[in-house]
Amino acid sequence: MRRVLGRGVAVAASITVVVALAACDSGGRAAPPASDREIKAKNADTITVTANCAAANQIDVDVNKWVVDMKPNGVVTFVVDTASSDDAVVTIEQKTPDQWPFADAPPFNPGKGSANGPKGGKAKAAKGEYHYNLRVVCGTAPNTRTVLIDPDIFVD
Repeated sequence: MRRVLGRGVAVAASITVVVALAACDSGGRAAPPASDREIKAKNADTITVTANCAAANQIDVDVNKWVVDMKPNGVVTFVVDTASSDDAVVTIEQKTPDQWPFADAPPFNPGKGSANGPKGGKAKAAKGEYHYNLRVVCGTAPNTRTVLIDPDIFVD
């Protein structure tokens, strides 16, 4: 997440979400508003997710970027960090039909580690604010636990 202190001055921070779950639960957390982000579009960027199935009722999730500014047709790559639990499943999903930020069809299932199938896509050519869901699932049915995160991609 980036907080703008003044035009061109930003503080970057990694955000960790720790969710304690009583049962199968999902929720979302919105990215910061556009006024709080650094406007510096990139041609390529990587979003790294660390997901740990810590206990029967807890999932620890760290997303290194909640908001990404891309140039039209820029490439975003999603990687599941090698420190993640083997049983954590990360999926990049479409939030709403008209808001999918990529030219490539959803969903994306990034592989664990950069050598094991990072996935991503080319940002849309049209400028705008796009939303998607980052879903982390731990466990197997009927005892799955889910965390749903709501990051944004801005095409500038």
